[in-house]
Amino acid sequence: MKHFRIFSVVLFSFAAFQANAQQTLGFFKNNVYNLNYNPANEVKVRSHLGIGISNLNLQIGTNITTYNRLISLDKEGNKVIHLDGLRATKNSYREFTCDLGLEVLGFGFHAGKNLYLTFSSRLRLDNAVFVPGDFLNLAVKGNISHIGEEMKILPLVSVLTYLDNSIGFQYKINEKITIGARGKLLVGMLGANTKESHFTLMTDSEWNLHLKGSALVNLYAPARFINDVETISRLSDLDTLFNTNLFKIRTGLNSLGSSWGGGFDVGADVKITKNFGVKASLMDMGWLKWNRNQDGAVSYKVEINPNHHLYQNGELVFAGMPFESIDFSDDLFTQFFDYIAIDSAFLFTKTTTKDYVMATNPKLFLEGYYQLKCHIFSALLRLNFIEKRTLPSFTLGYNFELKKVIDIALSYTMAKGSYGNFGVGVSLHFGDVFNFYLATDHLIGAFFPLANNSLNVQTGIYFTIPAKKAKKTAESEKQ
Repeated sequence: MKHFRIFSVVLFSFAAFQANAQQTLGFFKNNVYNLNYNPANEVKVRSHLGIGISNLNLQIGTNITTYNRLISLDKEGNKVIHLDGLRATKNSYREFTCDLGLEVLGFGFHAGKNLYLTFSSRLRLDNAVFVPGDFLNLAVKGNISHIGEEMKILPLVSVLTYLDNSIGFQYKINEKITIGARGKLLVGMLGANTKESHFTLMTDSEWNLHLKGSALVNLYAPARFINDVETISRLSDLDTLFNTNLFKIRTGLNSLGSSWGGGFDVGADVKITKNFGVKASLMDMGWLKWNRNQDGAVSYKVEINPNHHLYQNGELVFAGMPFESIDFSDDLFTQFFDYIAIDSAFLFTKTTTKDYVMATNPKLFLEGYYQLKCHIFSALLRLNFIEKRTLPSFTLGYNFELKKVIDIALSYTMAKGSYGNFGVGVSLHFGDVFNFYLATDHLIGAFFPLANNSLNVQTGIYFTIPAKKAKKTAESEKQ
């Protein structure tokens, strides 16, 4: 049962993590939450206030495959699995990511004609799992096709949950240049990453399997760990990391001081001509320092267990089960797993390193736009940086404003392994005070989920005080 629980957690993680970039909200001209993409995006209200449901960004999916590529129906209506849908390029990685942003409290106001100040406290969830293409190819073709090749088999993991508290400004230097920036205080809530991951599987010319390598795992959780557990020799012993009061959640002041960090956002908007301009922004540049003196912080070095019965010269070597040990009257599958004893194959040794630091996942936006009255056409390049890996995407966007009451945004995004991302959004402004918006970057996925690999929603309700209308002078009225 324990093995099933471990497998279920891994399978759920694979099913839930991955995302392509979410950008449709950023194309709204009159929505203050386009500041989440560039702090220099012009704010056209006197002030705004958002509480709880003001800004929700959620995206999950995968670029590894889709349900329809993996499973089909034969003539009799039976489901057929096509493992070829999992094929990947050698030495490549397929990405699973999950982004969640939920504003708890946010507000902003003009502190002068050209200066707008903001405050925001947001719950952030940035998860990524990079699955080696070698691992997927082994699942599809087996090890016979890879004799003598060392195949990477262990995913790279980056899990980060934190509170993002920011104070920022936007300043209009002149009619052509606007700049913006935000400073951040980050409070860590959950963190896990594989700082190193070097496990490989190789099949030699005699068809013996060789497993070798090591990994370094950092973990911080809102639970109390038993930090005097220096060495764990079985996967099932991971339960001993926790005390009897499993997952004693830290709340209130008890959660503060465990992990602190900082960061910043910075951006600029430059109008080159009356109608054409360019924007650039660097978002979510920051770090979190995990305090190893806290009960919930721990780092382990994962290595091959030298006491395992298959251990030879720093690796595990499987040359097959002895024929005399096989009981053909019993379940052969169970006997195989009992023989290789995967539960005791690895040794977890607590490291003595100092407090460790995890970087947040920064994003770079480069945009060109052309405005023709109430129509804006945009081209946007977005680069997500996760664990020294770059996930690029390119988006074409369109925004239409109708009498400052309705904003309509359309987008098309191309990302690695995902090219059918059509987005649409609407932002409604009632009486210049009440504002509601709803957008998605994956409209097709909402209607054909089995053929799509992503799910995305950006929505919220917030309140504004409109900007003062310029008063006409007597001289201008005469003219």
